[in-house]
Amino acid sequence: MKSCVYCKIRYEKGSGVTFHKFPSDYTLKLWLKNMKVVNWTPTMYNYLCSKHFTDDCFITHQSRTTLKKCSVPTIFLETNSSLFQTEMSKDADQPTGYQSQKDIEMSLDKNSLLVPVQVEHIEINPEEMLPCEALAVPSTSYNTSYCSTPTKSRSLSEIWSSVKLDHRYENTPKSSKTKLERVKRALKMSQARIKVLSQNVKRMKITVSALKSVITDLKKRKLVCDDCIYMLNQYDDFKPQLFKRMTKNVKRAKYAPELRSFAITLHFYSPKAYAYVRNKFNLALPHPRVIRSWYSSVDANPGFSVESFNALGLKSELAKQKGEKLICALIIDEMSLKKSCTRSRDGVTRGHVDLGIDSESNDLPECKDALVFMVVPLNSNWKLPIAYFFINSLTSETKSALIKQALIRLHDVSVEICSLTLDGPPEHFSAVAKLGAELKIGTAAKPYFCHPINKEQKVYIIFDPCHMLKNIRNCLGDLKVLKDERNDLIKWVYVENLAKLQETEGLRLGNKLKNLHVNYKKMIMKVYLAAQTLSSSVADAIEFCDTILNIPEFSGSAATVRFIRAVDRIFDFLNVRNPWGRGFKSPLRINNENRWRTKVLDEIEYLSEIKLMDNTLAVKSRRKAGFLGFYNAVISVMNIFDTYVKSGRPELKYLLTYKMSQDHLELFFCAIRSRGGWCPNPTAAQFVNAYKQLLIHHEINTSTGNVQGNNISILTASSAKRAKINKFNVDDFTNAENMRTTKKYRLDDNDPSSLQTELNEFLHIFWAIPDSNINETAKQCIGYIAGFVIRSIRKKIKCDECLMACETVPQDAMSNRRNGVALIIQKQRGGLTVPSVSVVNICFMVESLFRQALKNNYNKPPIERIFSALLTAKVIRNLLTKTNELFPELKDHLRDSYVSDNFHSHLNILLKEIITKYIDIRLYAETKKYSLFITGEKVRHFLTRQIIWARQ
Repeated sequence: MKSCVYCKIRYEKGSGVTFHKFPSDYTLKLWLKNMKVVNWTPTMYNYLCSKHFTDDCFITHQSRTTLKKCSVPTIFLETNSSLFQTEMSKDADQPTGYQSQKDIEMSLDKNSLLVPVQVEHIEINPEEMLPCEALAVPSTSYNTSYCSTPTKSRSLSEIWSSVKLDHRYENTPKSSKTKLERVKRALKMSQARIKVLSQNVKRMKITVSALKSVITDLKKRKLVCDDCIYMLNQYDDFKPQLFKRMTKNVKRAKYAPELRSFAITLHFYSPKAYAYVRNKFNLALPHPRVIRSWYSSVDANPGFSVESFNALGLKSELAKQKGEKLICALIIDEMSLKKSCTRSRDGVTRGHVDLGIDSESNDLPECKDALVFMVVPLNSNWKLPIAYFFINSLTSETKSALIKQALIRLHDVSVEICSLTLDGPPEHFSAVAKLGAELKIGTAAKPYFCHPINKEQKVYIIFDPCHMLKNIRNCLGDLKVLKDERNDLIKWVYVENLAKLQETEGLRLGNKLKNLHVNYKKMIMKVYLAAQTLSSSVADAIEFCDTILNIPEFSGSAATVRFIRAVDRIFDFLNVRNPWGRGFKSPLRINNENRWRTKVLDEIEYLSEIKLMDNTLAVKSRRKAGFLGFYNAVISVMNIFDTYVKSGRPELKYLLTYKMSQDHLELFFCAIRSRGGWCPNPTAAQFVNAYKQLLIHHEINTSTGNVQGNNISILTASSAKRAKINKFNVDDFTNAENMRTTKKYRLDDNDPSSLQTELNEFLHIFWAIPDSNINETAKQCIGYIAGFVIRSIRKKIKCDECLMACETVPQDAMSNRRNGVALIIQKQRGGLTVPSVSVVNICFMVESLFRQALKNNYNKPPIERIFSALLTAKVIRNLLTKTNELFPELKDHLRDSYVSDNFHSHLNILLKEIITKYIDIRLYAETKKYSLFITGEKVRHFLTRQIIWARQ
């Protein structure tokens, strides 16, 4: 605690007295002179209080008070002066050969192993006081200067206190030796203990470091996939539990839930990775046999899973505590199984029909499918399978009875089911009809049935939009022609003509349509083929070819365009998954209801009036599944919106229709297939084992549904960074490679047969296309690509003026067509970039030269890495000779930004980025096109499906 060295006042909070250190400059002599102190030097721990200074010596701040720079204390009382002088004299009289009591205590504190010897205090009477000379001590104990200086006589008590602190006396040498040995043993034990503790700290630091990097280490060793890395990153609570088991070396205690969840997740994805982590962390994780015992404790036999309903009950109770309801969608679907009978260790034979009833009859047929029930909440983000059944062919009565039983069991655990999602087989239409629903058109439509327990609750029927989309695509593709309400023809031939046109040009009009989409029957189950065929981008391309390009093969395509757009909008409406979506993909809210309800109702009314060529309504024909399913699904979604979002006490803020899609079950089936080596149709025993693991770890998900699993690379890779080659710098390549590629593609300026002729012609005509093969369709495709090029290089171009010169504002239709941006205007909905005339013309030129290079290489895409660099450098060299025609709006800016090295000028950088990006896009497309060509007709997927349908 601070105290004044002169008047001994101690620091007290709120007293107003401040304490100040002694200065270190010339003013220190003035301070000591006023204090009347001689032969004393203050330390950094000495202070002088504010009572010794006048008021004009201080500077008062907001939070503290400081002295002025040259302030000198002037107020000193005589009483305090005598007290200070006495204290200083005591310090001065202390012989240097002795240690003070404070020094002794400090030395004892530094060496705690020394045991101080207690000496009894001796009371001495004042009469017994002797002069200092009577108790003389050998001169070797004192400094010479001290002995030669006359000292003040001290009392006997003062001398005795100095002696007893400076010496340790024992009765006998043996006791001193015993205490010395005791101290040595204590010191040795302490040193050993310190060594052990330091080793423990070192091991713990290594363990903590390993715990932090365990997931990164697994990824580096290629022991787990990316999906597993994502899941393991969600577990942060397992590290303290693992650390606790390692430090205490616990072997038979129960595993914490966090550690158990981490172990199950890691072992689920990769047993090898689990073994690696377990060995690395001193076997603190459970043995794989323990994990298998956890699996065996779960009842995963066919039927309704008790564990699932127990989990749902807990989630329902948690929702009630928050004042909410657990609103879920019930989804059912079937998965193909391989015909096989397997006998397990517990004596159960898998492979026959099993509906969860204990029956061991030999008359049961072999199962072909697994019927799975799953619930997905509308107001949460999880999904859970609740039942599965091994079936061969299930009647509509049995299926409706199973649905009722599921609804009753879910009602018992306070789960409210708002919808039932299924696909489009005829038996499903019959099953929902037996439940009480009436799937019709118009006011007679009743796409719901009453809950078997709560008759006031309605369960709405929703047919999976993906299956309905495939049914409509198959209807148009098989029948070729349909009619709308005006008897205008909807023709499949327009889709075929668009695919042929894009195949001929080698470029696409802003869509993904290929011959694979037209010849869909060999991959009829692929949802993405149907979604990309009946999409708004295909409708825009057909309309563009008809109205802008005036191609005769697309005349009269207005009805087809209208039909494709209607199907695409309804599919988007029934597949909303993004809370921040826009247009028909936006979530259903009260504030945007006026933007989607009327339009969607108009679209389904239009689809309900589609007719076949014999004037039969499609919704009443044998092809009714897709049209009738879309109609009733839209009505059901709107009723769910009115019930749970638009009601007086809404349960939901918005509605995402993707929550009621069968895609969740498709993802679950994909996870089951992954457990058996991606076998598309596992056996019944494999299904049970996978279902058991997924039931425990039901949060497993995959990248997307309706697709096969991701391929995982098992190749090892070095962690060192590889030196990158700048593919746009010719100097990074060897001269031999440079000359060989230049000669092969005729890129030499001195070669009369090179591309220089085309370049000169191009530059002479000024933005004319030298290659006659680039027609109007290709020009619009090139303009569309040019817009994407500008959008891609925005982050690389730092100059705002150069970026502004790369974009333009749309003009009239004729100017847009002439400038190659008419397709962009046709597809513009706010997210496309309209390139300037200079950018489009640069891309025209690069496309012409690129096609000529392909022709010289027999229509094979160049594989030389130097090709892009040579073609880019050649185009830039020739374009720089016509800088007046390049970006005329940048004349002044380019002149100001020009530097001595022309390679680093703004114009050169801008040209390089545009040309190289365009070449990259074209090389990628041509390589993919050539890959499809050399692969030939795909039959593997088609034959695989045939094997699955044959149950083999």
